[in-house]
Amino acid sequence: PQARGPSPMAADDTPRMPLSELKRALKELNVPAERLATCIERPDYEALLAEMRAKKSSEPATGSAKTAAGDSGARGGGGGGGSPFSLQNILLVGVLAYYGSSLFGGGFGGLDDDEGGLTSSDGAHLLGRVAELRTLEAFKGLLAQHRDETGLPVVVDFYSPSCGPCRMVAPAYKALAMELKGRAAFAKVDVNRNHATSSACGVRSMPTFHFYLDGKLRDSFAGADSRRLQRAARDLAQRAEEGGTHVGREVTAASLAAFYATHDASKVPE
Repeated sequence: PQARGPSPMAADDTPRMPLSELKRALKELNVPAERLATCIERPDYEALLAEMRAKKSSEPATGSAKTAAGDSGARGGGGGGGSPFSLQNILLVGVLAYYGSSLFGGGFGGLDDDEGGLTSSDGAHLLGRVAELRTLEAFKGLLAQHRDETGLPVVVDFYSPSCGPCRMVAPAYKALAMELKGRAAFAKVDVNRNHATSSACGVRSMPTFHFYLDGKLRDSFAGADSRRLQRAARDLAQRAEEGGTHVGREVTAASLAAFYATHDASKVPE
């Protein structure tokens, strides 16, 4: 057989590495199986290991250059490799603007928008507006008012300005108040500013909707379910009308006389 030349590993610091170690080193370098199959004798394994090590030693420099180029592009430096208007930056700005408006009184059609200063005694139910209840006393007063004076149901939304679902359902809530004006009273309670009321009502999540009739809680649910909100409010308004409401009705002398003639004739003037 033809004599082989000196091994490429002769100059390496481990020229007498056991064959088993050579094979293990090649596997650690992820040498393909088909390349290993070409090795027959020890010099073949040594040559392949030298080749793979040389190839491996050249990779970090190339990788570093690519990383440096990528970092330069991400920073958007003077070379113009990147843009500050990335999707990530745009989304970040949008989130900050959204929560900034919530904290500092922004719009977006949320329930924290000003309703014109309407309170429970301003006749909001006749205008189709949502009354802001800022104290527990105002909340109790609203229930008592419609229990004793109008017979209308009262719908209350417990919300937070920073609550996404609260803001999402807000337009539907306002539209429902306008739809049922004169048939139901709508109010809102900021759980952060009026914690006394939300605590007294056992509210634990936002938004939470309460439905009252004759001063008593008849229904409630949590979540931004506009369809359930509409259905519950309309059903309660219909129920109140069937029982008799007193909105826009005038009590005349003739109607009083007819009433007392039936119930207490001694009070009918002669």
